[in-house]
Amino acid sequence: MAFPGLGLYSSGKAAREMYLNVLAVENPTVQVLHYSPGPVNTDMQDELRKGVQELTSVLQGFHDNILAPETTVAKLVDILDKGDFDSGACIDYFDRL
Repeated sequence: MAFPGLGLYSSGKAAREMYLNVLAVENPTVQVLHYSPGPVNTDMQDELRKGVQELTSVLQGFHDNILAPETTVAKLVDILDKGDFDSGACIDYFDRL
């Protein structure tokens, strides 16, 4: 979804995704992972809740699922430690592995 005020953030995420896709294809010996950390309780989330009216209902829907940074990082570290994913894979915090 496109929301006002998130142009640079969204563009950065899209650019990162394409860069990692190309990295995985051009470097088959490098294991590449797209990790989506889920909605993380950060200063950015706080600012969005305060300032972007269009996001209010979306963010309220996440309320029960907002993650502490250390929670999502712990899952990422576990995924990386196991290494049981194909290079270029997209894994979301809420995916069942």
